[in-house]
Amino acid sequence: MLVLTFYQYGKQLDYSIFKLYHKKYSLQVRGEISWNSGDKLEWNIFNSYNKKLQTNNLDLNANAQPLAIENGLINYAQIIAHPNLSNYTFAIIVHKIACGGADFTEISLLNQLSLDKLTKFKVVSPLQQAQDIALAEACLNYYLNSKHYACFDSGFHKSIDVSQQLLAPNLTWLNQGVRNYGTFGLALHNLVSKLSDITNKKSAKGKWIIIYVSNTMRLVCALKNGKSKYCSASDLFSLVPTPQNCGQLDPQLIHNLATSQQISPNEILDQALESNLANLANSATSSLEELLNSSQAQAKLAIDYYVHALCQIITSAGNLLQGIDGIIFSGELGTNSPQLRQIIIDQLAWLGISLSNKANLENQTKLHKKSSLAQVFSLKDSPHEAMLNQLLERI
Repeated sequence: MLVLTFYQYGKQLDYSIFKLYHKKYSLQVRGEISWNSGDKLEWNIFNSYNKKLQTNNLDLNANAQPLAIENGLINYAQIIAHPNLSNYTFAIIVHKIACGGADFTEISLLNQLSLDKLTKFKVVSPLQQAQDIALAEACLNYYLNSKHYACFDSGFHKSIDVSQQLLAPNLTWLNQGVRNYGTFGLALHNLVSKLSDITNKKSAKGKWIIIYVSNTMRLVCALKNGKSKYCSASDLFSLVPTPQNCGQLDPQLIHNLATSQQISPNEILDQALESNLANLANSATSSLEELLNSSQAQAKLAIDYYVHALCQIITSAGNLLQGIDGIIFSGELGTNSPQLRQIIIDQLAWLGISLSNKANLENQTKLHKKSSLAQVFSLKDSPHEAMLNQLLERI
């Protein structure tokens, strides 16, 4: 039978089609659907060897129940009815849902009733939850003969203590369920499952820091015994600054600046919302990689600020774990940028962590020197594999 998995984040929707037989699976094809603005959509399809098979550039009908996403419009009903998908018969469809809160932490059957319950978590995941629910509803209405399951990006972080989930020392928010439920849990879970393949089981159960850097996400996750103990981001906020976001900021600063400058707090808030690495670098780029490769002094300042903030979070996470046995770099930049990895590890040299120059430049899996006091690896993640493995444990 065929199983379809969906995973979307921001302006990209990825899917994989697997053939499942006696709890063994093989990837058949996968697709990447992306959109930027207006009503244009690019659809790329790859085979199991990651060779591109075809590209479709599609016009979306903005009048047919569109879902507005930032600057663009996308219609999920049109996508799932497209021959690229509708030519297949799926026995099971597995959906990523951004946040299940404390109520939904394990893979579960998906229906309209459970989707209605998941709507309340839009408050802590305004965009992602809306996207995921809209896609799931479209699939439920179209694939009537398929079984539908939900996997939760927040589920991996269920082991985080409430004290580490607080967004602020605010009892009202806590009682309302406004907290950091974590994000990218399926990708992180997949990385944990690969640890025992590259190191011994005892090490895999130790104290690990995941540094995830991609075009859409920058986060730090602390692991102990294979379980999440801290996550620096959710779909609501990120402590790590990015070319688009400020990172950590004390709201008292807005009040104090408004008072001292005798202007409206809203004006200061607008300035705060415009604060990001691109602003600091005086650049229009939204790419961390472009800032890394820039020779401009302002770009260097932005990268220095980014690395300092990131390493503060890493050392704080290490303090929570009471030690660091290993570090995993993941995400597009985490696995493909020797320069970024070296800058970060150089800032952590006081912990006795060091990289092999050759291994780092060659983007090898094992990156640390023999003399390093902590192991360092580069690993690619696959949330689709994590979703499928959760399904196999369930059925």
